[in-house]
Amino acid sequence: MEEYLYATARVKALEIKLISQNLTERLLDAPSAEETAKVLSETEYGSYFGEIGSVYNFEEAIYKHLKDVFRIIDDSTGNPDFTRIFRYKYDIHNLKVLLKASYIGESYEDILIPIGTVEVERIKKTVSDKDFSELPAFLKDAAHEAVAGFELNHDPQYVDFILDRYLYSKMLDTAKRLGDFAEEFVKTEIDLININTFLRFRKIGISSSRLKEALIDGGYLKPSFYVEYFAEPLNSFAESLSVSRYDRVVDEGIQKWIVDQDATQLEKALDNYLIDLAKQGKYEAFGVKPILGFLKAKDNEAKLLRLIFVSKINEIPVEKIRERLRDTYV
Repeated sequence: MEEYLYATARVKALEIKLISQNLTERLLDAPSAEETAKVLSETEYGSYFGEIGSVYNFEEAIYKHLKDVFRIIDDSTGNPDFTRIFRYKYDIHNLKVLLKASYIGESYEDILIPIGTVEVERIKKTVSDKDFSELPAFLKDAAHEAVAGFELNHDPQYVDFILDRYLYSKMLDTAKRLGDFAEEFVKTEIDLININTFLRFRKIGISSSRLKEALIDGGYLKPSFYVEYFAEPLNSFAESLSVSRYDRVVDEGIQKWIVDQDATQLEKALDNYLIDLAKQGKYEAFGVKPILGFLKAKDNEAKLLRLIFVSKINEIPVEKIRERLRDTYV
């Protein structure tokens, strides 16, 4: 779309500043979280880490940076749908945390993430007041159904099931307004989540009826596909996926899962598949793909930094961190 020429030019300039594989290695080689922050001081994260006081507040720096990135994209595109595809997840995360906290009577303020489309304080007030009328329509409907689901089943997991369904329905509706690639991106993410859910539920012996409740509709693979294979040998499931668009996921993740139930490699393969899809944006001169690709790159970068800082603070060996690292965009 030619109307995104300016936005794409800004994105291409920002891509140069993304954390590269070489810089990732330097972050890994840093002997402590403090030294890791010093390495980042050479990057666009430097000013954000300079404001947080303690390296233990690393998430504050990461989220402030990401919030500024969202603002830049919104300003340059004039279309908030690009960032909403990524920001809705934080709204749903915050709603999940606050609803479940209200049920068990504990506070989880430290894991709320202030970069969604709705201010955290606004969501907190609606949950506290048990009045969701002031929320945007999709969050209001999601909250009402999640509350009803919990009260019926007395199981916090239903909160996750219900809110995730609303989340991806909203993401898909938003993506459709941006065109085919955005829709493909969200539908692919839905499939990858469902594949992970299918394998996790099989491992812990959850029933197929519970699987139906957890699966998210809207992907290329229908929920009935997973239900059909739930009682079949895992090799049958893998063979069916191997002749689909997810053959790489089978080769890099599911086959290893079949052998040793290695969740780390499975989740890495699933994430890398979506990152590789996003990389199509690197090779487009303008349009939707470069913008969404860059936003996915920043999303992935935030996850990478969180993983490294958590691991450094907890003195996890570098080899263990490296096993979990996803591919970088650049």
